[in-house]
Amino acid sequence: MFEMKRKGQGSAGASILVIVIAVSIIFYILFLPPDERARLLDEDYSDGDSSSSNYDLINDLDGKIILNEDVGRLDILKEDYFTHDISSFSLMSSTESGMIYELNSALVSRSVFSKKDFTFEFDVFNKDLMENFLFSFEKEEGSGILTIYLNEKVLAEKYFDKTNPDPIKLPKDMIVNGKNTVRFEVSSPGILFFLTNKYVLEKIRIFADTTDASGLNSRHTFILEDSEYENLESATVTFFTECVNEKIGILNIKLNGYQIYNSVADCGNYVKFDLNKAYLENNENILEFYSDKGSYIIDQFKIRTDLKEPIFPVYYFEIDSDEMEVIEEEDVGLNLTIDFVEKDDDYNQVEISINNRKISVDTLRTYNEGIENFVEEDNNFIRISPVQGTIDIVNMKIFFYEIDD
Repeated sequence: MFEMKRKGQGSAGASILVIVIAVSIIFYILFLPPDERARLLDEDYSDGDSSSSNYDLINDLDGKIILNEDVGRLDILKEDYFTHDISSFSLMSSTESGMIYELNSALVSRSVFSKKDFTFEFDVFNKDLMENFLFSFEKEEGSGILTIYLNEKVLAEKYFDKTNPDPIKLPKDMIVNGKNTVRFEVSSPGILFFLTNKYVLEKIRIFADTTDASGLNSRHTFILEDSEYENLESATVTFFTECVNEKIGILNIKLNGYQIYNSVADCGNYVKFDLNKAYLENNENILEFYSDKGSYIIDQFKIRTDLKEPIFPVYYFEIDSDEMEVIEEEDVGLNLTIDFVEKDDDYNQVEISINNRKISVDTLRTYNEGIENFVEEDNNFIRISPVQGTIDIVNMKIFFYEIDD
């Protein structure tokens, strides 16, 4: 009986222990946070505050722009260099001898009581292109010493006894560009006061060898297209020169007004030098060649432009953890809109790379699609590159939008 009593007491103690443990578990569950209690009991739990917080975030994100870029023009070129050839041409001058001034007659006289000089002017427009100035006249009548001045410097002073005197050389250093003055003066008869010295001159003429320099100038143009100009890395010039005679001058070459060469060319050899790419212009470029004398033949003139490898811009945007959460819960989407310039059905394609995941789209319409499946939490990037040729993009935009249930 004693043993039965002990067994009864043991069963009661075990029951009490079970009850205590059960009550403890109940109180533990009751004091758990609601969401943890629901998860433990495998129940659905909806937190009003959390739902409200997500709803506010969704409202805030709807229409929010996280990337907005005016992309502009993108080019992809098949060539890595271009060559601009100028056809062979010559720089040549021609020289002709001719009369540059003529006067029918002149009278100069002097006595003890009177003096009459004679003066005339002639023009020289570019004495650098003129040589061998000669002055001639015929004497109809003459007595005394005749002095001839050129720009008030004595050119000749003597008695001219011949009817046709030898031509007088006019020193080039006494001649100026513009107006030149020649003055005749005769000597006084001195003590023979009753006499008058005089000269009557006819067919007064000035001659010179004049060089026509119009052939020493040459002008040429070449074109740099937009894609070539925008991807230009360096440029070089090469050409070959032949000299027609030994009397050659300095060869001067200008590009768009900038002097790129100024030297006596190495005749019979190639000339090569680097060209400052800053001198090149988008679209038309003007080459001007000039030499002061002689004759050049310019052959195989080339300007080579080397292009840099096109680097297409990369644009970055960021998505934080809260934004990524509502994207993954499909409450919010992410839209990419690319507005292409219309080109009259000129079909082309671009490759869009989002975090190295690529899409190919045509450019005949505005691209307007969701890209939420391409993005990641934290940093993201997008790159657009043309498949071929040139693409013009007005604007690229990425923004959030609310997904309707």
